[in-house]
Amino acid sequence: METEIFQQLKPGAGKWQMICFPYLGGYANSYLDLANALDEEFEVWSLNPPGHGLSTSEPVQHIGTLLDMYYKELQAIIKPHSVFLGHSMGGIIAYFLAQRLLNSGDYTSNSLQLVLSACNTPCEFKGTNYFNLSNDKLIDHLISYDGIPEELIHERSLLEYFLPVIRADFRVLETSSILDFKPLDIPVSFLWGENDKVVPMESVIQWMKYFSNEIKVVPIEGGSHMFISAKAKVVAEHLGDILLRQTV
Repeated sequence: METEIFQQLKPGAGKWQMICFPYLGGYANSYLDLANALDEEFEVWSLNPPGHGLSTSEPVQHIGTLLDMYYKELQAIIKPHSVFLGHSMGGIIAYFLAQRLLNSGDYTSNSLQLVLSACNTPCEFKGTNYFNLSNDKLIDHLISYDGIPEELIHERSLLEYFLPVIRADFRVLETSSILDFKPLDIPVSFLWGENDKVVPMESVIQWMKYFSNEIKVVPIEGGSHMFISAKAKVVAEHLGDILLRQTV
C-alpha cells in the first residue's frame, strides 16, 4: 500500500526492496529512470517530501520533523531485506532513518543495508547558512551542482519559483549537522562520482566515523554530482552487483 509520502515506482518480483530518498529539491519520480533500469527482482519505492513534487504540504525545515514523518509511514511498507538508497541530501536522510530503525529494536542490521550516493557528511553542513543566501547567490550555488539542465539555467524566474523548497532542504541539511549519532553496524556502500566537484574523496573518508564497519566505495566512471540520473543504467548495474555480493 502506498502512503501519503511513499510512492511505489516498481512492484518487483524478487527478494529485494529498495527505498530511494531524493536529493535536494527532488521527489519520488526523480528515481524513475533508475527504477526502470533496475532488474525486475527489485521492488522500488521513493518518496515525495512535503512541498516537493505533487505534495501540497508546506516544506519542512528541520530534519527531526521529517524523520518523525518518514518513520511513521515507513512501517506500512518496509520489508525484510530492505535497501535504503540516498543520493546527496537523501543519503543523510537515509542514514538517520536507518539509525532510528535500528535503535527501535524492531529491525535488525542483518535485514537492512544502506547505499549512500554522492553524499556529503552531516557535519559538513554545520554553519553553511545556504538557506539564507540571496536568490541570485542560491541559484548560482545550485548551478554549481551540475544538476540543472542548460535550458533551465537561463529561466531564472522559473528557478526562483522552486526556491522556497530549496531553502527548506538546505535548512534540513544544516539541522542534520547537530544530530547525535552512534556509528552504525550495517552493510554500507558508497557510490562516488569520479568527476564530482561537490563530494570529493575527502568527504567519503569522513563517512567512516559514522559506521563501525567498512564502507565499500564504488566509483562511477566519469560521474559528476548528478550521475544518479545521467548514468542511471550504470548505477543500476552497480546496485545489482552490490546486492549479489550480499547473497553469496
